[in-house]
Parts: sequence; C-alpha cells; structure tokens
Amino acid sequence: MLKAVGIIEIEEGLTLNNPTLEIEQITYKQKVNEVIVECVFNEENAIFKHSRNFVFTSTKDMIKANVVALINTHNILKAFK
Repeated sequence: MLKAVGIIEIEEGLTLNNPTLEIEQITYKQKVNEVIVECVFNEENAIFKHSRNFVFTSTKDMIKANVVALINTHNILKAFK
C-alpha cells in the first residue's frame, strides 16, 4: 500500500485528503504494448474506495519493477510513496 500526504486530486471532481493507493490488478496487453493498472484509492478515515484504471505503454518483458517505475512517471500516481 502506498500513501500520499495532503490533498490529492485524483481526477477532476475527486479530491482526497491523505489517501492511500493499492494496486488491485495489472493487465498486460502484449499485442498492443499496453499495461493497464487498476488502482484503488481510499481517503484517510473514509469508508468509500475509488477505483481507477491507468493505461501505460509497456516495454518488452515487463516485470513488477517496471510497473512501479511506470507509476512513478504519472502526474498523480507519483505523489504516492
């Protein structure tokens, strides 16, 4: 589980305070060189969870470390450590 500190805007209209991020699922689409990362966000002291998919261009022979590196290139997701 990764955590961000402060107010993070996940998307327009969805702002969370001190949210956590869990990677729920990673889907590899080898034929089209895509990696789809499903992330679940949870605001501190909140009941509701928010699931979003993020699509990245994959590299050859992707492994978990490559996916973490991809996440760190995203404007929103790189706030989570």
